[in-house]
Amino acid sequence: MRRRQISGASPRDTFTEWWWAPSPTIFRTIPAGFATFEHVILPEVDPGDGAHFSFVHEFKFVGGDEASMGLQTASELGAGGRSAVFSIRNAVSADSGAAGSAMADGSGWSCQVPYPWEAGTPYGMRVWSEEPSWWSAAVRDQTSGTDLLIGRIRVPDDWRRLASWSVTATRYGGGTLARCADVPECQVAYREPTADEGAVKPVRHENDFGPGTCETSRIVDVRGGVRHGMGGPG
Repeated sequence: MRRRQISGASPRDTFTEWWWAPSPTIFRTIPAGFATFEHVILPEVDPGDGAHFSFVHEFKFVGGDEASMGLQTASELGAGGRSAVFSIRNAVSADSGAAGSAMADGSGWSCQVPYPWEAGTPYGMRVWSEEPSWWSAAVRDQTSGTDLLIGRIRVPDDWRRLASWSVTATRYGGGTLARCADVPECQVAYREPTADEGAVKPVRHENDFGPGTCETSRIVDVRGGVRHGMGGPG
């Protein structure tokens, strides 16, 4: 979980780390990993299109590197720049969903699709593998039941499945602000994630903050998940 270095006025990113029970094993001792991760994001206070926030679930592969999937407020894609994103560090190749893009950035591959999400609507995120070395991610509008494939990413052949740790994170990606009062208000609820199509739940979680100079970031445990916020009254 890489955290940005801060100077000037900037909010503190918010993190909820999830620890999972050991996954199934190979030959009784080697972790095989989980086959899927699922979680639900509910944006509650909209920070605006130009605010540069991302709401993501970050995880790792057994024997491999880091990955993430989620929503963001600003990118080069979609109406107002809103998009759904799926990325894996040190991946081999990728195919995006419809009208999206797959990009190599020197450290891995990322798939993005335009996605005009709205505050007040819950969105389900899911990652899974359909064939060896290829992983897919999709977003579902929980109100309409409509699914959209974000993309497919190929990982090295020796990587196994999903490891027993993950983190839901709210990240600010904008530039340095003149003062903390300029931080756009943002609030999002994350439902407790599950693995293996809902069959496995985390055994515990821990909330934490990244570095920053503004003290309006907050995390509150709520029934069935957590709520993250930045900006506003604190």
